Amino acid sequence: MDCIDCHNRPTHQFHSPERALNEALAAGQLNSDMPEIKLNGIAVLAGKYETEGEALMAIQERLTAAYPEGGTEVEKAIATVQRIYSQNIFPEMKVSWKQYPDHIGHMITPGCFRCHNGDHQNEQGKVISRDCDSCHTIIAQGPGRDVTSINTGGLEFKHPEDIDEEWKESRCDDCHEGVPVM
Repeated sequence: MDCIDCHNRPTHQFHSPERALNEALAAGQLNSDMPEIKLNGIAVLAGKYETEGEALMAIQERLTAAYPEGGTEVEKAIATVQRIYSQNIFPEMKVSWKQYPDHIGHMITPGCFRCHNGDHQNEQGKVISRDCDSCHTIIAQGPGRDVTSINTGGLEFKHPEDIDEEWKESRCDDCHEGVPVM
């Protein structure tokens, strides 16, 4: 293995709608007080369009309809979501986060699970584990900011939705594709 096996997108990264919107919200580029701004943004960013112009128009129409009161926050949201689209999705070239995934992580692509899948062995013949705590030390869990468990020694991962033990058998990207599972 070498660096590029995992760090395959050091430049020209194409972010999923969920990641790009999370980053815009965290940076204050989108107003998190706007009702369902992330849901509306994902809906238009994940849409299928023939051209960039068609996508940019759809973004403007969707957000204008969702926030009919208008104003500078709505204009800023439209511009931000359009910028996200223009930087990450190129319909004429058929390029997006789906065609050119980043192998760091495992939420929307196999990523780490390409090797941490229970099928590969290290030089000593030991199977490379797929256990979450092989790479992660989960110190806090809970929905959003409502942390329900904290332990600096580490916690076992608990999926935020009740899917029984399915998360132990399946990869994250089996359900997560760059847009929230609804």
